[in-house]
Order: sequence, then C-alpha cells, then structure tokens
Amino acid sequence: MTKETKTFKFFYDEKCTVWCRTTFDVEADSIESARDAAISFVESGEVTDLPWETLTDTCEVIDIADNDAATQELYSAHESDYTPIYDNYQGVRIEKNKNKDNK
Repeated sequence: MTKETKTFKFFYDEKCTVWCRTTFDVEADSIESARDAAISFVESGEVTDLPWETLTDTCEVIDIADNDAATQELYSAHESDYTPIYDNYQGVRIEKNKNKDNK
C-alpha cells in the first residue's frame, strides 16, 4: 500500500532594492528655469507625495551583509500567524506547534 501524499504551499520572500520613478511637469520660461524649479521641488520633499511607478527591471537582491536583518524569509501558507518558519538572519528553523491535522 502506498502512502498518500499531500501538497503544501510555501512563500519565499526576498528583500530587494528597486528604483521608483515619479513623473511631474514644471511650467517655466526656459529649460534652465524648469531644471532649477524641478530640483527645488525634489529638494523640498514634496515629490514624495506624488504617485510613482516601480521600475521592476532595476530590482536587485539585498545581500545579508548589507542589511541588519533577514533578507530571505520562508513562510508556510498553512500557518495563520504569518510568522516565518525560516530566515537567513537567524539561520535557524523556527519551530511551530504542530496542529493535529497538519493543515
């Protein structure tokens, strides 16, 4: 008799750095004036209030040596508390209480 197997789903999250692009218009008499106004706008911090697009092709994985926390986390889709079962910072398996039906 063969033992019946089940399929279990997991999520592997990896921390990355990525560029985001904000597009905005500046009205001015010349490109030089527009450039100065654009720089002033960015330096004022107001540009962060505008919507942006993520430039996904610029995504780079962060090395754990460059981070003060985990950069890789593994989750079980069958856990309700969304605590990782493994991360590369602690480098250990995070034991959970097993429920009786192994959902």
